[in-house]
Amino acid sequence: MGYPIELQILAIILWLLLLFFLQSSLIPYLGWIGDGFRIPISFASSILLFSLFTWYLALIGIPIQLALIPFLLLFFGGIYSKKISLQALSINRKWYFFFLILFFSLLTLKVLYNPDIDISFEKYTDHMYLASMMHNPHIPPLDAWYVGGTLTGYYYLSQWPYACLGIITGIPSSVVYNLIIPTVFAITSLLIYATSSLFLTRYRFLPLSTLFISYPLTYIFIIPMSMAQFPLILLLNQTLRIIPGAVTENPLTALFIGSPRAYALGMINQGLIIFLLCYLFLHYRSMEKKEKIGYMGLSILCLGSMITMHSWDALIYIPLFVLFGVTLCFIRYSEEVSSKTRIFQFNIHTIPKDCVDQACKLCILVPLGSILLYLPFLLMMENNGAKGIIWNPVPTEPFLFMLVFGFFIFVLYVAVFPELKKHPLLLIPGIIPALFGFYSVTIALIPLIGFFRRKMHTPIDILATAGLIILIFCDLFSIADSTGVDRMNTTYKFYFVSWFLLTISTSIMIATRIQTWNPDTNAGICKKIITCGLIFLIIFTPAFILGVSNPGEHPITLDGASWIERNMPEEMHAIQFLKTMPPGEIIAEGVTTRVGDQDSIEKYFSRVSTFSGIPTILGSYPRELVFRNQSLLDSRVADVAKIYSTNPTEAAEVMKKYGATLLITGYPEYGIYHITNPNIYYGVGFTPIWHDGNTVIWRPPKTT
Repeated sequence: MGYPIELQILAIILWLLLLFFLQSSLIPYLGWIGDGFRIPISFASSILLFSLFTWYLALIGIPIQLALIPFLLLFFGGIYSKKISLQALSINRKWYFFFLILFFSLLTLKVLYNPDIDISFEKYTDHMYLASMMHNPHIPPLDAWYVGGTLTGYYYLSQWPYACLGIITGIPSSVVYNLIIPTVFAITSLLIYATSSLFLTRYRFLPLSTLFISYPLTYIFIIPMSMAQFPLILLLNQTLRIIPGAVTENPLTALFIGSPRAYALGMINQGLIIFLLCYLFLHYRSMEKKEKIGYMGLSILCLGSMITMHSWDALIYIPLFVLFGVTLCFIRYSEEVSSKTRIFQFNIHTIPKDCVDQACKLCILVPLGSILLYLPFLLMMENNGAKGIIWNPVPTEPFLFMLVFGFFIFVLYVAVFPELKKHPLLLIPGIIPALFGFYSVTIALIPLIGFFRRKMHTPIDILATAGLIILIFCDLFSIADSTGVDRMNTTYKFYFVSWFLLTISTSIMIATRIQTWNPDTNAGICKKIITCGLIFLIIFTPAFILGVSNPGEHPITLDGASWIERNMPEEMHAIQFLKTMPPGEIIAEGVTTRVGDQDSIEKYFSRVSTFSGIPTILGSYPRELVFRNQSLLDSRVADVAKIYSTNPTEAAEVMKKYGATLLITGYPEYGIYHITNPNIYYGVGFTPIWHDGNTVIWRPPKTT
């Protein structure tokens, strides 16, 4: 009874058609961007704009399907003006071809390797958010693991546009779950390629390594561990813990885990804002007024969405946007002063005023507009997060630091070596942290000083500088939040951003240097690189297949819920029945108080609310403990135990207390509550409305 394969194929077609429709409707209105960049920018901006429209419609209680109306108007307006045509699409076919190749490649990897929504990592959590929003799409979304609560304590907006895409296309949440990551990676790849095209005429694909490489330790052990059939995902997960007390996250691991976490979905925002910052630096002075307004509007959309989709990213990119604006104004001021001095018309009063005007537009209006864009969201947000910046007294081991970031550091040292050679005294402030034991800070600080010395004359320099500042910050400080006062969560979020900034900047630096070599040398080096790559593939592919394919463990499917169907078919059938019920139901299911390993079997107890989106009294105790008061959770655990006690006379009263309208008795409940005879509910007025084997769904008696 799983989701049929023919419907899965139809789901892919509908998903892509809707994405292409949203994207193509914006192309005529991105005239301020060069023709070669409208396709990738329209893919990203259409997702963000669609999210904005649907969110505000849901906020005021209007069906989210009506968000298609403005896109329809834009689309037909483009056709009427002949800016949308088959000829125009044909001109940009390479971008569509690139997107489809990436999407289907990653989708194939997802299907073959890791399609299951099982109890590993935080897959249950991510699917619960998705299923809850699709089951009842209103704002604020309901927390399906805590009846009466909402998701205002989490960045639910990161999944919101994809939930709405699923609602409009009619695709089940367990299939949407597996379509999200390939979509995000494909769009992000287009944005990175577009960014590299701003600087490179050749080797534009090199910066795509941002998404598909990991740390050196991964490649040292990947072949022997794969030969030993050690699961690749576990190996990648271990590489995230190279630095004690830190999480060195990277996109490759996010790809193989395959769960739509907020930080991973934020890659589209990161890719878009990096492109916009670089485009700003290179073209702002030649833009007309309308083009600048269009740029500012798209920047507000991107940064405003970033604040709500993953606020940790915004903590970095909003200051980075301001830094770009200030740097641009400083360069313009220097040029104006130099020009007017040469022709003896220098007016010290007017030039700063012009520069301040430009700085205000960029550095004040865009961040302010970003905050106002989703102001109702921010006002509803329950801030259980940041509680201040604290000092980190334990420095990172320099060997481990270099094992993770050494390649980037090496490239950046090469880039600033001329400055350091010319001004060796710059090394003195750089070595001061080493005197106090912070050797890793010194390693990152020296190239940072070099970039400041050469005045960050390119946008790539600024990106690299920002990446280095993040590394230094994470070694010295952490942001205390609801997860604790150590630096694990800070590094988890910030290292992912630094990975983006450093990989893009260093790869473009490398490609730029290669472009300067003479053709004969270039050709010889390319042949050597291709030869080494083929040798690597010949050795690596068999190991990869052994470590990744896991033949026989799961069928080829896009339906993430197939994991339950293979292991507990009765329960999956119950969930499929519950998904046909209209919004408004509340179900009681078993719960455990274990607060330990998040991959323990106890996570399975929240399976009904996770896959149906129907709220329950209490789902995952450990996850809700991050956002809720422990005494309230313990009270609910005790109440659920009363519902499943051997004396069920008070079950109806307890369910009435929470407004619960359904009760399930399945394998987890039989085990934890020692239910030997589920028919005891008959005696107190419960009515079975569905059953399959030992799994029964009950309707409680009406009480006055």
